[in-house]
Amino acid sequence: MANDPKDLGNSLYFCHFVDKNNFSIESFVRGYFVMLTPVSGRATISLNGQLFEADSRCILLMHPHVGSQLVSISDDFKAYVIGSVMELQSSVTYNIPPAFLALILRDPLWLLDDETCKAVHAFCVLFDYNCNQMKGTCATTIAAALLSAFVQGFYEKTKHMIPSDNSPGVTLVTRSLIARFMNELRLHYTHSHQVAYYADRLCVSSKYLTQVIKRSMGLTPKELIDRKLAIESMYLLGKNDMTIQEVSNALGFPDQSYFGRFFKRLLGISPLAYRKNPDLSLMSRLKSVEASKMLAPKKL
Repeated sequence: MANDPKDLGNSLYFCHFVDKNNFSIESFVRGYFVMLTPVSGRATISLNGQLFEADSRCILLMHPHVGSQLVSISDDFKAYVIGSVMELQSSVTYNIPPAFLALILRDPLWLLDDETCKAVHAFCVLFDYNCNQMKGTCATTIAAALLSAFVQGFYEKTKHMIPSDNSPGVTLVTRSLIARFMNELRLHYTHSHQVAYYADRLCVSSKYLTQVIKRSMGLTPKELIDRKLAIESMYLLGKNDMTIQEVSNALGFPDQSYFGRFFKRLLGISPLAYRKNPDLSLMSRLKSVEASKMLAPKKL
């Protein structure tokens, strides 16, 4: 989380309320998925050479690798800018059909009806409060929950535009089990790191849970647990209000030595070395969720 729009640092996510004087789309988009939600005025933005004009009736969704440039901006422009890193996004879009994500990449500007516009602005206020007021391990959990609720709600509003997902082997039962596992992981990762714990809560065997998650997501449940812990570790170590021992305790490790071995195994450096030089690019060392083939979206 970052409070200064000019210095995002190593934030996993951020929310800023900006105006004409401190809005620079190039700095926001670099490395983040970004949602721009104007509340007044308008801005014209170039994304990969295509122009988009966003005003208070719109949201603009941007991929971290898109080429972006601010073309023009009105004097009365004010907007929320919300962003999150790729790894946090993957944790909240696990149950969303790839075709929906393809649609967003193809059509980043969305015109909202009055009801949806109010809901989006309310989400921005909540996310802003969480980013800039909440602290500790609960802040990232709440951020992920808010992002998940927003993505799911947005998907429900637009799914009629998307081809049905007929991926082989993906049943309603499978989707339900994956969703329940990810929710249990979100709630309990700070005190339980073992697959058996989650399998028991879901009333399935560890072997079956591993088979389903691995076949559907490309990672085992244990790998997903470790990724979750590694990402949260990086966030907490990037801050200076907790000792390494306190980070270890907050994430449910038996002792600081065990935490240090875990962190170095996944990211290649010690927690202390990371604290001295935080670098979110180390996330690339974590095994990625297997990308599904995107389906061609229908025309709007």
